[in-house]
Parts: sequence; C-alpha cells; structure tokens
Amino acid sequence: MFWWRKNASAMRRRRKPRLLCLCALFSVLYLAFGLREKTSLISLGTIIRGDEWSGETTDSKLAVLNALRSYAVEVGASRLIVLVDVESSCVSRPAFLKYAQCHGVETCLDQGVGVPTMDCVLRTLLDLSKTPTIAFINGDIMLFQGFVESVELVTRKYENFFLIGRRHVGDGTPKLETNDIPASLEAVKEHTQTLPLDTGYAIDYFVARCSDMNDIISGFPPFIVGAWRWDNALLAHVYSSAKYTVIDASLTVTSLHQITPTDKDHMHRRGASRNEVLAEKYSGIDFWFGSIAFADIILMRGKQGITCEQQGKFQALLRKAFRSKLIEGFADIADFRDLFDDFAIGLAASDVQTVHSYQAFLGQFEKDRLASHMQTQSSSVFR
Repeated sequence: MFWWRKNASAMRRRRKPRLLCLCALFSVLYLAFGLREKTSLISLGTIIRGDEWSGETTDSKLAVLNALRSYAVEVGASRLIVLVDVESSCVSRPAFLKYAQCHGVETCLDQGVGVPTMDCVLRTLLDLSKTPTIAFINGDIMLFQGFVESVELVTRKYENFFLIGRRHVGDGTPKLETNDIPASLEAVKEHTQTLPLDTGYAIDYFVARCSDMNDIISGFPPFIVGAWRWDNALLAHVYSSAKYTVIDASLTVTSLHQITPTDKDHMHRRGASRNEVLAEKYSGIDFWFGSIAFADIILMRGKQGITCEQQGKFQALLRKAFRSKLIEGFADIADFRDLFDDFAIGLAASDVQTVHSYQAFLGQFEKDRLASHMQTQSSSVFR
C-alpha cells in the first residue's frame, strides 16, 4: 500500500508537466488554425480569386494570404466568410482556414466583364452570415488588433451605425513567420502604425448590422468588384440618410494596404469605366461625398480605452446640407469653396477658431480629392 501511494504521488507529479506541455501545444494550435471564436457578434467577409493558396507564390498571392491570416487571428477563422471565384477552390484552402466558410460566387459573375459584381457579393455575405453584424473587407488589406474591440463598443452605443476607417499606406508585402503568426502580426502592426494614413476616399472595410446592411444595399447597382467608385457611391448613399451614424475608426483600427508590383492605376482596371457610369447613374455626382472625412463620430483611444468623439461643426453642417439636397455633389471644388466662404467670413468676427477649423477641413478635402485622381492604390485583389 505504501508503494502504491508513493508511486501514485510520483506519477501525479510527472503528469503535471505533461499536462502543461499539452495545454501549451493546444494553445499554439488554437491560434495557428483559428480554432477559437473570438467574437460571436460579427462575421467578416471578403472576396478573393481562390488561387492564392496554389501554384507559385507571388507578391499578390502573399498579400492575400497575409490578410487572411490576420483575419483569422483578429476575428477567428470560424467567423470568416471567404468568397472565391470557383467553389472547387475551397477544397485546397490552407489549414488555418479550415473552420472558415468558403463559397464560390459563380452566380455573381458579370458575363460581359468576367468578374463578380458587388451587389451580388454583399447579398451573398448577408445570406451566409450567422451573426447580427456583418463586415466586408478588401482581400489584400491586413487587419490587426483593435477591430473587434471597436466594433463591440460601437454596437453597444449605437443602434444604427456604419463603421469605416482609413488604411495605412504600405511600403511592400510583409513576410510573416509562420511558426509564430501572432508575434509576427504584432511586429507588422507596430511597423504599420509608423506609416501614413491614406485619404478618406480609400474605403477598404465597413461594418453594419445585418438588418441595416440589407436596407443600405437595396437597389445597389451591379458595380464590378476590384474597380473604383462603388465604395464611394455606397458611403455617399449612407450619408444621405439621417438614420445612420457614420463612425471613423481610423485611429483605433490598424489596417494595412500592402503595396505589390501588380497594383494598377484605378482608371485602367477592368470594369473601371463601367463603374464610373454606374456611379453617376446611381448618385449623380454625389459619390464625391463618399469620403471618410465626413463621418459623424471619430473613435479615439486614450487611457480609459476607446471613446467616441463628435466631429467638428462644419462636418455636421455639411452633412445636413447634403441630406437636405442643398449640396448635390462636389464635382466643382471652386463652387463648394464659394458657397461656404461667405459663411466663414461672416463668422470671423465672433468665432475665429471656427473659421480656422473650417479652412483646415476644406484644404484637407481638396487635397484628398486631388489625390484620388492621382493614386495608384488597390481597392481589391481582382485586377
């Protein structure tokens, strides 16, 4: 009996280190393969070609794989919806996407251009979502810690919201250390935060409640995936309604646009001219209002965590003018400047600070619009 007790005690002591090792191993696998469900609140959807995980690894393919890995860590693979051009591509997806939803979008294909359309893609994501909130993100944008936290805060504070944010302008395609993805992503995040933010016209992700998104995309035209204008037209449509609070999460959500050698100028992409025509039919020249600069709320991070700060009075005034159809678009910056210059001069005697705020805002807007014509940025992985 003494021998049994003595050896049983020794076996228990030996078992503890083994259990600790097993727990540590399971934790690593848990992170690496996206087994955990970080949030039950939100589904994150994206669209890619589906050949990124097969054949020769190019910079463009690596950018998409980097992005997908970042989503699996931040949101959890079980909350990912990956749309691909052909359903059969899902069979060969990498192990870290095993628990993600993967679906082909053959039915969304525009026969004339040979590329899916955004109206069909967004409706497909809504049909597949199993959560009350849905997010869409362009498939080459890396997303880091802060996204889920920001979304959870916004859903608690606002009933009807549309969350967006500026991306950081990348300086290449990062190469992640696959043996320690979380640490590698953290290193990329720290570097990303040293890079400049893009203009307000580069909209690479947005979040809304599924019920609101269903209303927002009602009547949305068949814009071509991967070409410009559709995101600006969609945001301008949201701005035109007093129902939604538009929230800028640029300062609490770190996202990275990975620059690759295959990036093309917007106006020369497949479907660009088609989207230009659709944007004008859908919103006239109002799509120029589709900039993150006009958000109602800015999320800020401080010692007490994330807070929601109101935008300046001129942004609010501009939104009201837009909703009231006093301003129908910004195709002519000179007309816009003339319209508000008299108002600003009238305030000068009583509120100099407001005038200065207005002038800074107007200058940034004009700079953003000029940059939108000259940029060579990617809005999607379809090229």
